[in-house]
Amino acid sequence: GFPSAALKHLELAKSLSNDGQDHSQGILRVLESSPMVTPWEKNPYTLLDPPADLPQAAREKFDRARELAGQGLWSDAANLYLELTSSTPAIPLADRNLGLCRLWLADNAGAVEALRRYLVKATPSVDAVDLETLCQVIAEAVPGQQVDFVQLSWPLRKRDGLIEALKKDPKVEHSGARPSDPEKEDSPAIEVFALLDRPRIEARPGLTTADIPLVLGNVSVGTESVQLEAHDDGQLDALTDRFTAIAGQNIPPAHPRTKVLDKSNKSDLALSWNWALPADISDEEADRLNREQGARMIREVWPDTPMPYLHRRTPRQVAGHPNAEIPLRAAVLHYQVSSREISALIDWNRLREELKIPREPEIDAATVDVETLHLARLEQVPCEQLDDARLEALYLRANRFGLAEALHHAGLAIAKRPGFCGKHRIPEAKLFGELALSAARDLKRDEAMEWIRRGRAEESGANRKLFAPVWELHELQVRMMFDQPEDWVPDLAVILERYQDNETASQIINSRLVNLGLLRVVSDPDRPGETAIDPRPLQYLLRKFGPRVTTSSGYLGVSATKGEIWTPDSGSGSGSGGSTLWTPGSDTAAGAPAGADRPRLILPGH
Repeated sequence: GFPSAALKHLELAKSLSNDGQDHSQGILRVLESSPMVTPWEKNPYTLLDPPADLPQAAREKFDRARELAGQGLWSDAANLYLELTSSTPAIPLADRNLGLCRLWLADNAGAVEALRRYLVKATPSVDAVDLETLCQVIAEAVPGQQVDFVQLSWPLRKRDGLIEALKKDPKVEHSGARPSDPEKEDSPAIEVFALLDRPRIEARPGLTTADIPLVLGNVSVGTESVQLEAHDDGQLDALTDRFTAIAGQNIPPAHPRTKVLDKSNKSDLALSWNWALPADISDEEADRLNREQGARMIREVWPDTPMPYLHRRTPRQVAGHPNAEIPLRAAVLHYQVSSREISALIDWNRLREELKIPREPEIDAATVDVETLHLARLEQVPCEQLDDARLEALYLRANRFGLAEALHHAGLAIAKRPGFCGKHRIPEAKLFGELALSAARDLKRDEAMEWIRRGRAEESGANRKLFAPVWELHELQVRMMFDQPEDWVPDLAVILERYQDNETASQIINSRLVNLGLLRVVSDPDRPGETAIDPRPLQYLLRKFGPRVTTSSGYLGVSATKGEIWTPDSGSGSGSGGSTLWTPGSDTAAGAPAGADRPRLILPGH
């Protein structure tokens, strides 16, 4: 997609709208905070002023282009900047602004072309590095630098014989079965196998990344045919010969039907892995091995992989070349910011020394403008050295743009300043709740519960009733990360019952249930373009693990309800012909007056 263009258009809509109910602003907030959009794509870039020594006519055109861009007329502005880049002498800065206008017009290829024309002549500044990182993120695949992902298909002679032969081979892993038609559970099964580069292994202490077999291709055995799917990366012929040797007389000696399913960039393929971890390995051990493999890819594989932004040369080949500093700094910064789970396993300064590029400049806490600093660099700010005003601004900006690392750093710094939340615009329930969930994700249960205890202790009496459901949900979510459903689902049912008549609490709880995936927002089957609420994940848990006692509202926990998708026109109560799922904010007890509010879901950002 084109998140940069989407964000800019939504910002323009906000500036032009006087409608307080403009739903596009909810979309803007969701997109800004989405972790799926990189900091480089959602950073609010600004157009630069013309050079001081620009001739009068060129200056007027430059100023006019900025004026048009400010009105959202980016295409007209781009045309003027293009004229300036073609003038004699050319104005390099016009290429920078041209690139940004094209970015906002969803012309990523044109944006990269213009920005890199500018970067070739630019000094290796922080701004230049950030723009090159943007180019590396949004650049489209280079023709001729892709690998086909193909499917080879043979008719079957003996299905059972082929399945047996595959299961007997030590370098083949049976991945299980799936229905041939995902919409029909009773459809014929397809048996799936992985062709490995070495024999299967079992879990054992001390496994390293070198021990894990890699998946070279996948085999799907249907009822009448068998498919081999793999990348055509120079090993496909050998893999095909290996498969046909295993299959033997179970398939005819015919040339397979070939179909290209997809394409992958060569560099992306070189830096990715698909392996067969032992089936009995623990989640913690699997996470460790994946982190170590990711770190190895950056430390050892990437420096010797030809990259498109280096004109198909490797980082090690161009190390020390003046024209390579900007793209190399950009690539290392991109990996450092985007690879948080493995960052601690990489000595970034050593990697920079090997590539002969400088460290990124340190940020001065006394002078930094956190409102204009590039989003990708917020996590580099020394939060503990900031004054209160800058620390608050950094926390709020990191929260707005969904920058987890910067938000965590700022949160830790704030937690060391007693009473900070009460003096600023940061609720204790939010700050300490995020610290608690972060600790829980690091498998530190006691620390997570201590953050919740501290937050509750710091909260003012006036807010305790308002944020009570938030604290209960924080505790519940921590328990969800460590305990089995039978331990926490009954308490979830109690929370739902306790706050069913509290509209504010209902909104908070429903929003959290959506974030946890227990309530799902789906397309309304009866109203194209509109949404409905699918409560079945929550309902399943409550029916299976919830209490079996009748609540004060007349519900048997929630275990007696019938699963269905709730839409704005769904009925409720016995008179509707079926019962919808009770959630906070639903109809009150049976016998509620006609016209009473129906269940509502308040989505984050709305």
